Amino acid sequence: MGKIRWGILGGASFVANQAVIPALLSEPRSIISGFVSLSGGKDLLLAKLGVPRFSSYEALIKSGQVDVIYIALPNSLHKHWIDSAVNHNISVLCEKPISLDSSELKEVLVAAKSKKILVREAYMTPFHSRVKQVRRLINALEIGDINYIDTEFSFTLPMNNNYRWHKHLGGGALADVGIYLVEPIIDKFGFPTDVTISEFKKYGNIDICVKAKLVFEQGKTATIKASFVDIESQKLMYYGTLGQISLDRPFTPSLSDNKIIINRVGAFEVVVCPPDDPYRVMVASFVDELLGQVRSIYSLDRSLEVQLVLDQIIEIRP
Repeated sequence: MGKIRWGILGGASFVANQAVIPALLSEPRSIISGFVSLSGGKDLLLAKLGVPRFSSYEALIKSGQVDVIYIALPNSLHKHWIDSAVNHNISVLCEKPISLDSSELKEVLVAAKSKKILVREAYMTPFHSRVKQVRRLINALEIGDINYIDTEFSFTLPMNNNYRWHKHLGGGALADVGIYLVEPIIDKFGFPTDVTISEFKKYGNIDICVKAKLVFEQGKTATIKASFVDIESQKLMYYGTLGQISLDRPFTPSLSDNKIIINRVGAFEVVVCPPDDPYRVMVASFVDELLGQVRSIYSLDRSLEVQLVLDQIIEIRP
């Protein structure tokens, strides 16, 4: 079998150029066969590399020159182009959030399973070696039984024409960063039995700051905060009966963010993990799964579980 041929929808995307495209270029079993950008000029990375540029998303999908489409478009466009790719028997790696709501995602999941096409959300955090190690430590009861998880992803989003400020493009703080907050919680606790909102700020018709409390069986709880209008803060803290575990910059780590802080009663420990690039591991895992070698640690079913919780929070907003 030859190399896996990738097509890029959204060649001007920041995350595509800074993270996913470099990961694809480093993947030895992959080649980028074409891209589409309706906004970027000739100075785009893929243009400089001489990758063929197609005139439209549809033209690339129908070209017969790609096996996989990576979608880095505004959120409201994800479902349409996933459907188009799947209908042409093309696998998909789509930026988060993969859909606007759980009803959309259920349709994607049914179509992908019925046609046996691989569709995955480009959520890289679980692929980081540090996250894997944290989950091993927690499952080994290194800080006892976990009873509370605290998460936050806040930053100040410039007031420009960014699609995240526009409801019709799938904007909003929860849509943008909610997956980082909810996924590690449900990975440990499952689905919440109750959700309450303590803070909800809007700009026009989008959420720009959301704080919520999630309650689970056996009295376990978690809190989340997603914000476009606060100073930058990333927090993931696990509280157990014997201590706490925390990470610096847990959701978008650099190579130097490879430490796990463990505070136990009367003891303090720093666990240093091998530095790695979670985007490269995510892409390699996708190719492994496409080739039938292994099942990804982040499935479309897990994407749906996260989206169901995010829907639950949105539905009870003030």
